Amino acid sequence: MKSPEFDSLRRIARASLESNIVTTREGSYLAAGARQFGGFWTRDFCFAVRGLLSIGRDDVARNHLTHLLRTRRTGDDVIARLLDFAPSARRVLVHTALRFLPPPLKRISQTAPLRAEHVGEHKTIAIDSNALVIRAVADLHRKAPDSKWLETNRAALQAVLDFCLVRTNGATELATQGRFEDWQDTVAREGKTLFVNAMFAVAFENAKELGLRVPKEADAFGQLIERTFWDESSSIFRSHTELPVVSLDGNVLMIIERELQAGAHAGPKFYQTLKKHPIWSKAGIPGAASDPDYPSDWISWTAKTVGLRHYHDRLLWAWLSALSAKAAWVSGDHEEADRIFSKLQTMAERDGAVAEVYDNSAGLPLTKTWLYESEMPFSWGSGCVLEALDARTERA
Repeated sequence: MKSPEFDSLRRIARASLESNIVTTREGSYLAAGARQFGGFWTRDFCFAVRGLLSIGRDDVARNHLTHLLRTRRTGDDVIARLLDFAPSARRVLVHTALRFLPPPLKRISQTAPLRAEHVGEHKTIAIDSNALVIRAVADLHRKAPDSKWLETNRAALQAVLDFCLVRTNGATELATQGRFEDWQDTVAREGKTLFVNAMFAVAFENAKELGLRVPKEADAFGQLIERTFWDESSSIFRSHTELPVVSLDGNVLMIIERELQAGAHAGPKFYQTLKKHPIWSKAGIPGAASDPDYPSDWISWTAKTVGLRHYHDRLLWAWLSALSAKAAWVSGDHEEADRIFSKLQTMAERDGAVAEVYDNSAGLPLTKTWLYESEMPFSWGSGCVLEALDARTERA
């Protein structure tokens, strides 16, 4: 029997990603979505870069990265969490609390110069942005190398990396984040998290590939992550040093990022342990962010107000589902990978696009509350779907 090719899923993911490419007087950029996330969110863009490269849009990736590098914050070289024509709060407001207004009243002009936003709602940075930019540049350089561009931006890239080195005391200590600083930004995950430190580890390895200055201490950073987050009782990585919570993000990254593959607990055996954990089946297919649910007092009041109390524990994220399928495939569990791809394809065909989040209920419908609707099309999810499908094709 011929194995499925998931052509429909690939086509819809590509169309979803392409629809969020925005051409401005400063070049082409990738928006995170079409409504409340219509700005150029750095984290979303960086995770979608592999998807952009899959469809041959290295021009968008390079232009977007160039702008991020030149708008680093003075003093500490923090990468902007967002580029937009207007404050992010305004865009989010008109597409949530004011979403019933007619479209002309919600439109934001794209003629103003793009502005860099370095801190968000909670007056905190996106601590993972610098590491994600290094990762995205390495992805771009592998797929569409441009030695002149790399040399022109070498000093900026070193400054971006140095931020990560400062936050880890020269790669000798784990990074400590402030409240709401990582991608699970409705949760006050202050302290040390697996996700952020895994991204820093990837950045250190990618920086070597790019010829940046990386201290030899970075070679042992992955071992430091393992010693800190590995839970012997469950044989899985904990998400946070202070909570018995397991998140899918860091655990999946420990499998699929080649820079982390050498870890003592990575590989097929660890994948099988992850597959048996409740986080894998919390929503039928993997994609729910964390298990068990976070304590209510860790959740931001804004998330609760718009009905997203479980945004970062119960709801299913397309990008996490896609990368879980990739993890299954590279671990040799092709049947499980195709089960996930098949469900994602059914959902994409039903909705006509790859969306942001889905309810953890029968059929995995799009999330919709009295103030919030799942963003669609969603670049982060679309890019990761293409990345995962590429891995399936390459390793078939």
